[in-house]
Amino acid sequence: MIIFSGNTKEGKPYVIRNLEAGDTEAMMRYINKLSLEQTYILRQGEQSTYEEEKKFVDDQLKQMKDGKALYLVIESENCIIGATQINLKEKVHSHVGHLGISLALSYRDQGLGAKLLGVVIERSKIELPSMKIIDLSVFAINDRAKHLYEKFGFKEFGRLPKGVFYKGEYVDHIYMHRDVIMSST
Repeated sequence: MIIFSGNTKEGKPYVIRNLEAGDTEAMMRYINKLSLEQTYILRQGEQSTYEEEKKFVDDQLKQMKDGKALYLVIESENCIIGATQINLKEKVHSHVGHLGISLALSYRDQGLGAKLLGVVIERSKIELPSMKIIDLSVFAINDRAKHLYEKFGFKEFGRLPKGVFYKGEYVDHIYMHRDVIMSST
């Protein structure tokens, strides 16, 4: 289901839509390319197999069906160029959703990350009504992402010193949160 459609700053059309069962191959290509970039994600060059990606997609679709996750992709020129998800935690943490977001290198700095983040937060209010808090983690050296999250009301609540081993160096891992419904104060 298409949730939003628009054009990049360069005029390329794109859509934001729900993850679908037929997305396994495209998701595998996307995550593997992103991993090779060694950008600020958990994967640092590792390549996902079709079977691994199919298991991941199937699991996300099941969680979406069960009302425990929201997974959106952004697509342009018949390719997945970004993804975001919010997965509800379990048991006593079931009111907390964990957010992840990524965007292909050639589509950064065009406002698409902000658009994708805004859409997933707004959709989560409808599709994950039990969620009260959204949390995320970010590499401390990823200033662009930290700035974006702060723009959307996320605040740092913790830091694990040297929590990430990135390109041969230990960097802090920052934890951030925000309420789903922001107060006007």
